[in-house]
Amino acid sequence: MPMHSPRLTARLLVRSLVVLALAMIVLPQRIFAQQLAYFADRTSQSILIVNTANNMLQGMPIPVGINPIAIAVKGDRAYVVNTGSGDAPGTLNVINTSSASVVATINIGDAPEGVAVNPVLDRAYVPRRTLNDVVVIDTSMNTVIPTPIPVGFAPVGAAVTPDGSLLLVTNNQSNSVSYINTTTNAKFGTDVMVGTHPEGIAITNDPFDPMPRAYVANGGSQSVSVIDVVTRGILGTPLVDASARFLRPATYGDVIDIETWIDEWRSKSFVQKHRVWRGEDLLVEGTEVRVFVARGAGGSGIRGVVVPDDIRAL
Repeated sequence: MPMHSPRLTARLLVRSLVVLALAMIVLPQRIFAQQLAYFADRTSQSILIVNTANNMLQGMPIPVGINPIAIAVKGDRAYVVNTGSGDAPGTLNVINTSSASVVATINIGDAPEGVAVNPVLDRAYVPRRTLNDVVVIDTSMNTVIPTPIPVGFAPVGAAVTPDGSLLLVTNNQSNSVSYINTTTNAKFGTDVMVGTHPEGIAITNDPFDPMPRAYVANGGSQSVSVIDVVTRGILGTPLVDASARFLRPATYGDVIDIETWIDEWRSKSFVQKHRVWRGEDLLVEGTEVRVFVARGAGGSGIRGVVVPDDIRAL
């Protein structure tokens, strides 16, 4: 009797979530009781602190680097990305939010655009638009980890899942979102296609939610793409073709074995084969073709998408 391949069952769960994303403003979770918000202000080359209870500026502006463009907060630290200007390279300022002062400055290189901090690991991530990569910073030492992570063209936005396991990066010129494993600091899978010229990205912040969603602001198409982070926007693999050969009958009470395997991977589809056995007797051979699909343009209909590399490698 032939060996039978294990079967793989996938389930797609869909839930409704709501997220509020604010550009260039951060409300650190640790200081909600203090009701403070932080703004990166290019005009004054500083960080402004606002008391959200009265919507008034609080304290003095915090001077930072040239052209501050993005800020992220974790605990008592705020991380400010400065794009630099001319011969001045981009930098990352680390601010002690308790003393409202810069405690470290880290050279990032050309054209940093965004910043995200890992809620679990001692890591911060800075996309560099012209170098098509992401710089990883060890926030326990305020040092750059030597090897940047290659992503798509012109990365600008970044966000980390609540459990700290995944970093999502928007690629402005690729119209896509890259996935990065934060344990290995390596890109994996196939990029998720979104709208035109994606920029900012935010992920629902519930560490107990098994199905977080990412919201991507697309500047070119003036739209928002919603990604199920776990499924990477893939809705499923609908059947588009099927055939079968019936060789022998089976009757009530027979014990049968069903063998299933992937026979061929194509660009957006795959061929799945089935065999039904009763002992040594082959009863049925079947073939089906399935396509990986995501929502169509504007959220209507469905479209075929390229099979993710990590799924193809299974």
